[in-house]
Order: sequence, then structure tokens, then C-alpha cells
Amino acid sequence: MFFAKKKKKSVEENEQDLRITTIPSDFYAGAEPTIKFKKVEKTVDLNKEQFLTKKEAVIHQQKTAKGGEKKLHPANLFTSRKFILLTSLGLFVIFVAGASAYYWYSASRPATGSVPTATTNQTSAVGYTTDSSASTSSVSSVTSTSTSSNSSDQLSKENIIFPSLLLGYGLDYDNDGLSDKEETLFGTELAINDTDNDGYTDGHEVYYLYNPAGKEPKKLINSSFFKQYINPTFGYSLYYPASWAIGNIDSNYSDILFTALSGESVEVKVVSSAGLNFDNWFSANATGEKYSLLKDFTSVYNQAGKMRNDELVYYFLDGQQVYVIVYHATNDNLVNYRAIIGMIARSFKSKDNNFVKLWAQEDSSTGLSASSTMPSVTSTITVTATTTSATASASASSTAATSTSL
Repeated sequence: MFFAKKKKKSVEENEQDLRITTIPSDFYAGAEPTIKFKKVEKTVDLNKEQFLTKKEAVIHQQKTAKGGEKKLHPANLFTSRKFILLTSLGLFVIFVAGASAYYWYSASRPATGSVPTATTNQTSAVGYTTDSSASTSSVSSVTSTSTSSNSSDQLSKENIIFPSLLLGYGLDYDNDGLSDKEETLFGTELAINDTDNDGYTDGHEVYYLYNPAGKEPKKLINSSFFKQYINPTFGYSLYYPASWAIGNIDSNYSDILFTALSGESVEVKVVSSAGLNFDNWFSANATGEKYSLLKDFTSVYNQAGKMRNDELVYYFLDGQQVYVIVYHATNDNLVNYRAIIGMIARSFKSKDNNFVKLWAQEDSSTGLSASSTMPSVTSTITVTATTTSATASASASSTAATSTSL
């Protein structure tokens, strides 16, 4: 009996723990329940402004803007900071590479030519006599034999490239007429305008083809800084810096380029005159140039010519051809060697040196008068030349009372 009573108590405890859930009576026998909704009232303020959240505004902008969500659409590319930055960087790299390649090409191009050594079958002796007690000397130079004729069909048909009138000039610290870069070429002092202390500025001495660094009057050609170039075809001669490269542009030596290490150069070009006087030749060949900017110019060999007023272009005419000397600057548009091109023009001498009279007659008819950019000197110059085919001699004298030679 003990065990039976205990079992009955356990069953009663289990019945108390059971949870019985029944469905509502509305669902019995397939009955359709009636659903009732609670009535909730909500007040809306129609005058209150509605605002989008920041996230909602971004999504709205992406969906409604031109280009939408297409990342490669131009409207999206050109408003992307990342795209603009990368594109700008790429264009800058391309520009730098292109400019570097162009500068390298311009600097290396003139140095490709070479001028062969001439045979010494023709000699000329040049004697200087001035009213100064300082200088009576002779300079022997060698020219080369040329069997080629100077007919117009030999001459370069290319257009002449003239320097801009807007070029700037290199620094001249001591204001002596020589730029700081030219001081190195002439061996003069950068901060002293009269290096040899002879009473003449360095630029003045260079104009008259004297060595500004010499302690006594010495010709430039006798210094180690300069040499004489003699054209093997046309026979003209001139002085040029010994450190500059010589480039032969045409096979007949009608276009010669003298180039500095900086890339700046002086071009000497021979062009056919086609039987024209200088005025007509200038109108036909000097494209873009103005005759009103020219003035008379004379070399130390009394060879008359024309010079542009910025001293960067020179012309010499002999009736058969025109010799044109022009300056070419580099990309920085600075002229650092104006005294050098002046020296080249002042030392220029044609083979026959007989066109002085031709040009003088033309000038007398037009009312022009020969003059120099620097003060004139009293001098007598005698030139004698002997060749294997012909003998030519010429003498000329020029007198002026405005100054005395070195």
C-alpha cells in the first residue's frame, strides 16, 4: 500500500504541469473568423518641410544625375577628383618627356656635321695699319682650293629662318658689352669691364677684333680662344669660337652652323641673288622681315653690308649671291652671344671682296650712308690673295675722325 499511494501523488503533480491550448471557437467547423482592427489616429503637419537623410540624398543624386551609376560615363569621370588628378599627372609626364626630347634633338642636331681640313693651295696676307702706335701686324691665313663654281643652282633653296624680335638678352654683370657667358669665351673678368686695364671696355675691344684679355694690343685671331673658318666652296672667311662645333648643313657648304654647348648657334647661309639688287632680293627672300629695321654695317675688311637693328641678322651682297648671318636662340628665348655674332660679322670677308663698290653705288642712289654701330677708327687695310686659277687684289681705306683705334 505504501507504493500505491506514492504513485497516485506523482500522477497528480504531472497533471498540474500540463498546458493545454485550444483554438478559438470561431474557427471550429470551418467558421470564418471576424477580424477587428484597432482604430489609431495620427496627426500629420502638412506645413512641416520634409528632409532627406544624407544617405537618401546620395542615393537620390546617383539615380537622378546625368550618367547615373555608370562610373565610366564622362559626367562622372570629369567630376571625379581621382580621375582629374591622374589625368593631370599623365599629361604633365608626357609634356616633360616631349620637351626633353625636343631639347635633346635641338642640342644634338648641329653637332652632326663636320668640315674637312682644306688644302693650302691658296694663301692670303692681311696687313693692318692704324694711326695708333700700338699695332702693325700681319696675319697669315690659309684658304682652300675649290674647283666648284658658285652658280646659283648650287645654293640652298631652303627658306631663311630669322630670329624673333622679342628675344631677351643674357646677363651682363659688369655692363661691358659682353654677356656673362661670353666673358668665359673671351677669358675676361666677369666683374671688371676693362679686364686688361687699357682704357677700353672689353666689348669695345671685341668689336674691333682685339683680344680684351691681352695686356697689350693683340688680335683676337692670335688668341687660343678663336679660329678662322674658310669656306671651301665660296671662299669667304670669318672668326669663330674655338670651343664651338661646326656643322655643314648642305653638301656644297652653302649653309654652315656654328653651335655653342648651350645649343645657341650662328648660321651663315649663302643664297643666290638671282641678279637682283639688295632691295628687290630682300623683298623676295626675307619673309616677315622689315627693311625699315635695317641699317648700314661695315666689317673690318671694309666690306659693306646691312644689319638688323637688334644686331642678330647681317647681310652681305656681292652681285652673285647674298651672305646671310643669323642668330638662333634656344627654348629659353635668351641671347647670350650677341657679341659673338657681331664678331663673326665684323670679321667676315668674301673671296673677292669686290662687292663694296656695287653696294656703295646702290646706297648713293638711295641716299643711304655707310656707318658702324661702334665709333669709327682711322685705318688702312690691304688684302692680297693668290690662287692657282686666278689672281685678285683689292684695297680699301676708311677714314673717320670720331675716335682712335686701339
